[in-house]
Amino acid sequence: MHDGSQATLKDVVDHYVGGGTSNPHLDKEIHALDFLTFDERADLKAFLESLTGTLPPNVGPPEDLSVKIQAAQRQ
Repeated sequence: MHDGSQATLKDVVDHYVGGGTSNPHLDKEIHALDFLTFDERADLKAFLESLTGTLPPNVGPPEDLSVKIQAAQRQ
């Protein structure tokens, strides 16, 4: 996720299936994706994994992201 709060892409999809994190700045157009079937969620994840590109040199994941990924993989 853009801020490193989710360790895997599956975690990100699950996060948005649940509607994200409610806060006063959340766009009113963001809604839970709980209508997606298990297969549709897997398809969404596969589609997102297929996207490629090069990050600009001045952006990237948070420095502690590798620690979060390693912890998630142990679960």
